[in-house]
Amino acid sequence: EKTAEDTKATKKDKKGKKGKKGKEAPRKLDDDHDDHHDHEDHYNAEHHDQEKDNNTIHRPRVFSVRPQLTGTTSAMLKKKAAEKQAKQDEKDHNHIPLTEEEKESKRVMTEASHKRMREKSKEPAQACYNNGLGLGLPFHAETGEINLTNRGLKSDIAEGLSQVLLHQGLSDPPVGSLHSLVLRTNMIRFDGCERLCNSLKYDINRVLVYMDLSECSIGVKGAKAVGDMLKQNESLLEIRLKYNQIGHEGTAHLAEGLAHNFTLENLSLKGNAILDIGCEHLGAIHFGSLIDLDLRENYIGNHGCEALAKGFKGNRCLRRLNVRENPFGDEGRWAIGGELLAKKKKYWKKQKEKRVYEGNEYRAPTQREKDLAIPKIDFANLNIEPRPVLAWAVMTECPKCVCTVM
Repeated sequence: EKTAEDTKATKKDKKGKKGKKGKEAPRKLDDDHDDHHDHEDHYNAEHHDQEKDNNTIHRPRVFSVRPQLTGTTSAMLKKKAAEKQAKQDEKDHNHIPLTEEEKESKRVMTEASHKRMREKSKEPAQACYNNGLGLGLPFHAETGEINLTNRGLKSDIAEGLSQVLLHQGLSDPPVGSLHSLVLRTNMIRFDGCERLCNSLKYDINRVLVYMDLSECSIGVKGAKAVGDMLKQNESLLEIRLKYNQIGHEGTAHLAEGLAHNFTLENLSLKGNAILDIGCEHLGAIHFGSLIDLDLRENYIGNHGCEALAKGFKGNRCLRRLNVRENPFGDEGRWAIGGELLAKKKKYWKKQKEKRVYEGNEYRAPTQREKDLAIPKIDFANLNIEPRPVLAWAVMTECPKCVCTVM
């Protein structure tokens, strides 16, 4: 039996614990999802592994999610673009098709060139496997991922890696399984980036799918090398180029490459000061075939958002656009929201006309068809909406300039 003193002591202990508990500090939301590992949860848990202690580790995807999200494939997009270009060339009368003999001659010359590069890169690639890229790493032909983050490496590391990538891309039968390459926070600069990109132009075996060159000081010249590579590469699914001083000039080179690439799905340009001009370049190509685009910390204003909004007019691939941490205001949000609303209205207007034209034979679109035609865009919890109706009543135009004042 408990005595009166024991009962009092127990109540005192409970009261003390309750007093010590107090209020818990509010949990800080991290937009970057632990920027050290640099991982955004793009799709959901089935594509990324998370540890129990909430430290997120990036697991690059080795497969495409384009068919599930957009209902199409890179091959279909490429074929459609080729047909469109052929019609345009025929209309302009500025393209002479190759004869069968010319096509065969071109194919033979290409195979001979690939054979020479394959033989030339075989010994250097084997040397890199033997000495672990000169760093003593456990690196061999069966290695799938290599992470060299913040090792103080220079551009010379790209020489060996470029030979490995070239050999595994052209080897017949395929040799090498390196599908993920992380060189983040190393001063490889534009010359190292150029070596890697020149090798990835010939990734015929489509091995490497993920490359992270964030904080590598590649600059505008490095962005140009990446853009030129994207015109030929058909393997990469994700590229990260954060904090590389690319600017709007480098974005123009990247946009030129994205316009001819139908494989790349994720691109991160965070912290590159692309400005509103860079947004114009991306909007002009309608974001290419990208599914996920990260544009945080790029000094994007309302004009840049208007340029991005124009990119949605002919785009049916983009599913996520992150423009947070940029100094645009309500006008920018409303510009993007207004374009998405206009796109939705246009779709239903066509459906209405189709229903009148077909009559009883009209078939209402399924939910899957609706999602593909007017997809829901994830703006990373940013409130994107069209201009509210009441906003016109409370806004007055400034008589001395074009801007509006709330």
